[in-house]
Amino acid sequence: MRRTSIAVLTLAVATLAGCGSDDSSDTKPKKPSKTTTVDAAEQRRACIQGWMDVLEARPDDFDPETDEDLEPAGCAGVPDVVREDLYMDALEQVNEEGQDELSDCLDDPGCTSFPVRP
Repeated sequence: MRRTSIAVLTLAVATLAGCGSDDSSDTKPKKPSKTTTVDAAEQRRACIQGWMDVLEARPDDFDPETDEDLEPAGCAGVPDVVREDLYMDALEQVNEEGQDELSDCLDDPGCTSFPVRP
């Protein structure tokens, strides 16, 4: 009886020891795959471009109190905090492009894109 108990106990310990080694390998932090990183970067670019398209399509005389921009499809699934940052990035890029266009126009005497009144 004693031999049977020792054999069962030894088998149980061996089984538990084998399970323990598998568990330790699962607890290692996993690195995100390159596909996930690329998808996130692509989604970021798509969201920024979508916001830029929305901002550039606005008329010059909109009422900011009643006007709401429709969220671009490229921003679906992006967390709110990140989406706000992407909106601000797009707004900054649109403003920079507008400033560059105005500067180029001011340097060109024949430019009529930005009418200047005396």
